[in-house]
Amino acid sequence: MPESYNYRIDRDNILVSVSGNWDRFSAENAGADSVSAAEVVGRALDEFIADDDTRSLYALVLDGVRGSNRPIAFRFRCDSPTQRRFCELRISPGDDGAVDFESRILMTERRRPVPLLQADEQSDRDEFLKACSMCKRIAVNDAEWVEIEAAIGRLHLDRRERTPRITHGLCADCHAGIVASL
Repeated sequence: MPESYNYRIDRDNILVSVSGNWDRFSAENAGADSVSAAEVVGRALDEFIADDDTRSLYALVLDGVRGSNRPIAFRFRCDSPTQRRFCELRISPGDDGAVDFESRILMTERRRPVPLLQADEQSDRDEFLKACSMCKRIAVNDAEWVEIEAAIGRLHLDRRERTPRITHGLCADCHAGIVASL
């Protein structure tokens, strides 16, 4: 059975608990930018969602889970510099308006290291690339999202001394898929 990573929010969307393996996974995934359990618990879920589109979608999902008293599940990616991680997030209603999140890694694929995904790499603090929070594709223009390796080639990021920082949003395909599952 795949390892799962869990967290719970209360009725006010404040993180009240995380699973015991949180710190290890955070360090493996984010490097120097990792966020420990002690730094997460007690903070609002919204503080960890970078963009308005994703924040609005999470509000819609949470309202749906709480209102229907039924869980929802969807697939997403949680990549590291050396592997693609194909995951599933299950969001379930709890007692008194609490909501439980269970994230499971379903499959991994090794790949050549992608320095752009290393949080501690030298990066340009003023330039950003938008990655989809769900599928991890990169926006190369307003309407096109491609895998990170293709984006590196198309945007000539491998020829630059400093790389852009990654910010997050939602591609239209992932947004539509999640809304359809509600």
